Amino acid sequence: MKNDMKAKLGKTGVLRRVLLILLSLALIFTAGACMCTSQFLAQGTYVKDQDADGFADAEEFETLPEEDEKDLLRRLLEERLSAFAELTGAGSGKPAKTKPESGDSDQEEDMDVFYSDQVYNLMLIGVDRRDSSWNGNSDTMILLSINYEKQKVTMTSFMRDTWVNIPGVGMRKMNAAFAIGNGPLLMKTVAANFGISVDNYAWIDFKGMKSAIDTLGGVDVELTAAEGKYIGVPVTGDSSVVHLNGEKALAYARDRTTSGWDYGRTQRQRNILMAIVNKAKSGGFTDLVGVVNAVLPYMTYNIDQSRMTSLMLNLPKITGFTFQEQRVPYDGLYHSENQNLVPDYGETIKRLYSAIY
Repeated sequence: MKNDMKAKLGKTGVLRRVLLILLSLALIFTAGACMCTSQFLAQGTYVKDQDADGFADAEEFETLPEEDEKDLLRRLLEERLSAFAELTGAGSGKPAKTKPESGDSDQEEDMDVFYSDQVYNLMLIGVDRRDSSWNGNSDTMILLSINYEKQKVTMTSFMRDTWVNIPGVGMRKMNAAFAIGNGPLLMKTVAANFGISVDNYAWIDFKGMKSAIDTLGGVDVELTAAEGKYIGVPVTGDSSVVHLNGEKALAYARDRTTSGWDYGRTQRQRNILMAIVNKAKSGGFTDLVGVVNAVLPYMTYNIDQSRMTSLMLNLPKITGFTFQEQRVPYDGLYHSENQNLVPDYGETIKRLYSAIY
């Protein structure tokens, strides 16, 4: 498995999207603690309905032979149904609540997804692209789940090579969903495969990342000696907290060679996000406005004004919640197939439900 991942990941292009997204949202939220109005904020790009410009052709992405694809899809659907039956059944203690989510076309079946009016799910997307000629692959996908009832925030990283059913397309790598259908299709993909109702999405490419971190004044992150050597900064002993500017933070977040390959890289992305959250919490009004105004123009999102206002008003409460992190696929709940990661969908769904709801 490790050799498969090394061969797969060692030759792929660089990740330049990282915290851009995470960064952006954390900063918006934190700014809300100081501002109960958006009049001081720069504007990103709000989209209600995504147009078709830049959409990739589904046939461009790797898939399986037809029979293998059918078998994997059958397995996914069976495991999904079994997990839902177990979580919603009378013997499950406090049964999970679900709601129907309808498809947009005759070819897409209606499906149930988990739901709670006390949980808000936002998909943060970091996009690998160098111009506006196409959507780009979503090589950073972090579901930010705010549970108001249990006062916790869960950050779930979805690995880009996770093998999923993209509605209307078929079995592909998860990062193809954004390239083919932008944020709306990625939201549907999470719902179809993992049963999670995603409320909104926000995405950003790598153009403004370094300047955004620099505007924040850099971030403090604990690095190992190997990580420090990789990005060219001194580390005391086996590990120490180091101040990183935008360029070094980007290099750290791109690192998938010092340990853990892509698994380690998703952890580094979350480390940067938490460093930004922690620093932004302690920033003054002027600093926060500057950071938000530096980042927002680079963002595209479908969060309407009423939702954004609600998030801001709830910020003082949210920033006091417990933060927890996880990654899909979970350790021990996947196998490698054609050098892609195939989750144990049923057990993954149950663990996701437990963590988020």
